[in-house]
Amino acid sequence: MSGCGFSIFNGNNVSANLAPIHGGGSITITIHATAPKTPGVYCNEAKADINPFPRLTYFEGDQVNLTKAQACVQVNALPAPVVTKTFKPSIVNVGQAVNIVFTITGQGPQSGLTFSDVLPNPPFTSATGE
Repeated sequence: MSGCGFSIFNGNNVSANLAPIHGGGSITITIHATAPKTPGVYCNEAKADINPFPRLTYFEGDQVNLTKAQACVQVNALPAPVVTKTFKPSIVNVGQAVNIVFTITGQGPQSGLTFSDVLPNPPFTSATGE
């Protein structure tokens, strides 16, 4: 976290002690996080606790509503890998060797993928893989 002097992380809870903010000034706090692994819309509400509220200060408006903010982020699933399948050569004689080539192209960092295929009917014989 940057933008403040002292910060505390406890699981997903973040708190910080901020320096005084002068009239018209601001402090920007940036938290570096990693998006969840599950797609969806995630919303977060933050509130600034002004405690103790400065003496002899005039606060115009609803302090509760003016000291909170909400933001949402949409996490998208990675696109599915693209699979292509070709026969090489594409024309063969009866009993001639033929290669079936699969190309799997990832659209992003993915792991735990599996692959399966059912060869055409009538059955091919002596199928081996590389």
